[in-house]
Formats: sequence, C-alpha cells, structure tokens
Amino acid sequence: MSVYLSAPGMLSPCASSLATLGQAGAAAAPGQAWFDARQHLGQRKIRYLSRATRYLLAAAGQTMQTAGARFAALPEHRKGVIVGTNFADYAVRSEFDQVLLRQGSGALSSAQAPNMSVNMPAAQTAIDYGCGAVCTTLTSSATAGIEAIVYAGNALRRGQADALLVGSCEDNGDDGEGTPLLPHVLGGSSTFAAWTAATPPEAGAHKLAGWHWRRYPAAALADPARGPALRAAFGAAMAGLLGAGAAPIDVLWSGPPDADPHLKAGLAQALAGAAIDHRMLALPPALAHSFAGCNAHMLALQFALLTSSRALLFVATQALGSVVVLYLTPTNHLT
Repeated sequence: MSVYLSAPGMLSPCASSLATLGQAGAAAAPGQAWFDARQHLGQRKIRYLSRATRYLLAAAGQTMQTAGARFAALPEHRKGVIVGTNFADYAVRSEFDQVLLRQGSGALSSAQAPNMSVNMPAAQTAIDYGCGAVCTTLTSSATAGIEAIVYAGNALRRGQADALLVGSCEDNGDDGEGTPLLPHVLGGSSTFAAWTAATPPEAGAHKLAGWHWRRYPAAALADPARGPALRAAFGAAMAGLLGAGAAPIDVLWSGPPDADPHLKAGLAQALAGAAIDHRMLALPPALAHSFAGCNAHMLALQFALLTSSRALLFVATQALGSVVVLYLTPTNHLT
C-alpha cells in the first residue's frame, strides 16, 4: 500500500515560512513574542492549552487549509494523530515546580494539571479534528518527529487508518521575563498530512517510498571490531532502500555538521556503488545548530521537499545513535 505526505504546516521562530527559512540571516527569534496565539487560533478558548499544544494546533491549521476537506470527510475511526516531542510538557512541569516551592501545593492549578502529560498536544489535536483512530506521542531524543512519520507509514500500511496528521512540537519555556528556559531548543511545530493510496493526495505530495530506522551508536561505529559490520549494514540498507537504477536524487543529512562521519562514509559508498546520480543539499543555516528537540529535523525535511524537484533521501540522526532515513518521491515522478 502506498503512503503519501502532503500539506506541510510550520510554525517556527526561525522564519515566517519555509521559503524564508533558507534565507541568509534567518535565526530563531528570542523569547516567546514571535507567536501570537489569537492570530493563529482565533477566538477559541486557549487559556488552559499549553504553548506546545497551541503551536501544534496552529501548524495543524495550516495543514488543514489544504487537506482539511478530505480529512473531515473521513469517518472518525479512520483518521488519527501522531506527534513527536521532547519538551512539550517541560514548561508546565517547571512552572508547577516553582509554584510548589514558592507558594505550596494549594496554589497549584488543577486546570493546568493535564498539560503535565506529554501526550496532551496530540490528544487535544485529535479532539479538535475528530480523530478516533491512532493517537500516539513519540519522545525519542531529536528524531521523534521523523520517527512519527515512520510510525504513520507503518500504521497506514497496516490499515489502522486512512489518514493521519503527523508532526512535531516543542516548547522551550519562559522564565516569566521573556527568556526561554531551554534556549538551545527550537520551539514551534511542524506538521504533514499522511495518506494511503485509498485517499489520493494533493498535487505536490510526495510518496513515502521507503524508510530505515535503527540505532548506530557512535562508539560501536568507531570500534575496530564492531564498526566495519555496522557501517556495511548501513550501506547495504541504503542500497536496498534506493534500489538499482534509481532516478537522480537529492540527499539531505540532517544533524550536527560534525557528527556521524562513519555513517556518512557508508552512505557515500552505497551511492557510489549503485552509480546513483545525486547531489548533497545544505541545511538552512538557522537549523545547523538547533538539534535539541524534534523541530529542526522536521523543518529540514519540509525545507528539502519544498526546494528539491528530485527524489529525496533524508537522513536524520541524533547523539544517542538513532538514525531515521526516509526515501520520498515527488508525485510527478510516479508512473
């Protein structure tokens, strides 16, 4: 069963749109003033929604501007929500800690208590869009948003749903004076609609032709005894993913610039061995050092899909060794 991604939505302090993300000088805006909840969410009641939930709902609203009509036409039990996050609940937990320390347990807000759950952004989004199938939150460090796409692909292929809203969201917090509690974390949200072939995607969609998800710990890759076999396994997985006679592709390696030299070498060998015409894409400078949290990888993927007209091999990595590879083909390349 074919799976497609379409209708990207994004909300980021780095840029107002994907097109401006790659511009020179793009960088994360300080504090939280870059986001106006009323502008994105209108007059709905938001007082008791966490910032992470507001971010996800705002990005989902962009996705639904394109995909909403067909999404709404599906029965509740055939659509769902899958979200990756590392820090969606951090700011609320931090606030509760401070209230408890300074004012005691009697000052804690029972209305805000549900937001201490990392699952609340996905749950609230599922409620808003009437999604009664899969509703899942993944929390792997850095790569959880990309892993959510893999999870969505598996869920759609297994027939658990016909459409899924998939995305990432992060809240880097606020100390009460406009300074982020986690300044190294990129706040905001990124979303896609994921569809099966039974619900044909919009123009500009990409087929999720394959994926690879495995841990390749840096220490093991560098180990003389274990490293060669691991590097060979990665190269073989890439060759299998791309197949023989693959069309020209673009490759984006999403992760810290100085990381993963062994895996990069394995990928280069696989591409050379298969004689695949390829070019390496550059990360937008605004994302190059923002790989705490899940949003940087998701924004990098959206940016690559926007700017590339070829098939795309997207490789997301993180410090603990998790590697997620997506192979996506533009629908205008399909026969």
